Amino acid sequence: MLKIGEFSRLSQVTVKTLHHYDDIGLLKPSQIDSFTNYRYYTVDQLPRIHQIMALKELGLSLEQIGLTLNNDLTSEQIRGMLSLKHAEIEQVVQQEQARLARVEFRLRMIEMEHKMTSLDVIVKKIPPQYALTIRRAMKREDMVPFGIEIEQAFAQHGVKVVGPVSEIRSEQAFHENHDHDVVFVMPVSTEQKEAVPLKTFGVLEPKTIPALDMAATHIIKGVNPTEFQEKLALLQRWIVDNGYQLCEKNRVVFHRGPAEHAEYEDWIIEFQQEIEPALATGHQTEVRSEENRNGIIKDESSF
Repeated sequence: MLKIGEFSRLSQVTVKTLHHYDDIGLLKPSQIDSFTNYRYYTVDQLPRIHQIMALKELGLSLEQIGLTLNNDLTSEQIRGMLSLKHAEIEQVVQQEQARLARVEFRLRMIEMEHKMTSLDVIVKKIPPQYALTIRRAMKREDMVPFGIEIEQAFAQHGVKVVGPVSEIRSEQAFHENHDHDVVFVMPVSTEQKEAVPLKTFGVLEPKTIPALDMAATHIIKGVNPTEFQEKLALLQRWIVDNGYQLCEKNRVVFHRGPAEHAEYEDWIIEFQQEIEPALATGHQTEVRSEENRNGIIKDESSF
């Protein structure tokens, strides 16, 4: 027989924990002295305590462990219990990964703040555009099959794209791995009056995309889609710092990108953020002076 202290050392489980396991019926002592109330255990109970600790390491609750060890559960029941725990852990991991991504993004933004003065931004008017469009909530993993369906549909219907494709978003930032409410824009000739059906993703409708009276634009070469959020955030930071007001919509124009089957390092992306002038006339003058000091060009012409 082993005193509780000896069993504690052998099992590497604290005396307090052994008391608790006794109270809840998870691991009863082999014997309790009726005069001293001392608890005694046997070596034969080591496998039981080892099972308890192993299941606890998997994240199972003491109640679940008790159900597993004290009842004659089938393998299917045990598998179901572990599957639920797997799903719980996976959700926690995803939440923590998202939190880690936000922290990493904030750190990158802090490190990039010194680049603000050298950010090449042009404020200009974006003209209206006639295009085939479709609005969808799109996951990143859907983008490749979506692009393939567009290519197949255009080839089948003899549609020719006459300018860089773009995306219009109504959110203030890009959120990695989330569905995005996006209007996909494929510029075509005004002679294209018919809608173009896709195999599974819906129908491309002809539409005139309205002009933007004022947009802050920034062009980058060699940008990965995972970097879109921080690049747009950097542009929006420039806009606020220079006294403009952010509007709801922003656009991503692919001067060279997935439509040309280019590698990420060869992509040429233009970020266009709709803006409004600063409210105070005096502040606008300060903004223009700051732009002149930073070498920023203002160009009201269309592209």
